[in-house]
Amino acid sequence: MTTITCEIVGNEMTLELDGHATGSPEACAGVSAIVEALGTYIKGAGRKHVYRLYEHWVKPGSCGFRLRGDSAMAEVWRMACIGLTQISMAYPGQVSMTWETG
Repeated sequence: MTTITCEIVGNEMTLELDGHATGSPEACAGVSAIVEALGTYIKGAGRKHVYRLYEHWVKPGSCGFRLRGDSAMAEVWRMACIGLTQISMAYPGQVSMTWETG
């Protein structure tokens, strides 16, 4: 089971993923694609929208980001979280999603 927490509070954003979507290559590939795309954006074209990258980690079975960004970054973040939510709805036995806004 992959457990995902997506949080947007003002201009502070956090995305944490733990575990593996065991039993579904499709869920695993979808989650990986969205998170890799977000990471590529944050470190590339989107870096001008990131005020501060507090944390970015990738470990076996765990990865995530914690940053402060502008409104454009928040919209990209929301789009990534929407995609991850859709995967969790399609594969509830493999992906659990919590989304917090404030």
